[in-house]
Amino acid sequence: MINEPKDIRYGTPLSEWISLQPDRLLDNGSGLWNIVSAGDRGFSLVGAALTDFVRQTILALTAKGGCPVIASQTQPLWEETF
Repeated sequence: MINEPKDIRYGTPLSEWISLQPDRLLDNGSGLWNIVSAGDRGFSLVGAALTDFVRQTILALTAKGGCPVIASQTQPLWEETF
């Protein structure tokens, strides 16, 4: 991406940040709260740009096997929704 936004704190280009997110699935997972926050606070995205950022991130996560989960009161703490 030409002139793509960079993370305000770390200088990570937007496309690189998205490509690194599936690696989080192995240890800590990812949630909409941190995806939206990264787009809003980290990259200063708003409106359609923020929506596209969230969409691209979710696509990257699901392409690597990520799936929606819900919290559970028992072990395991997360249950796949499909």
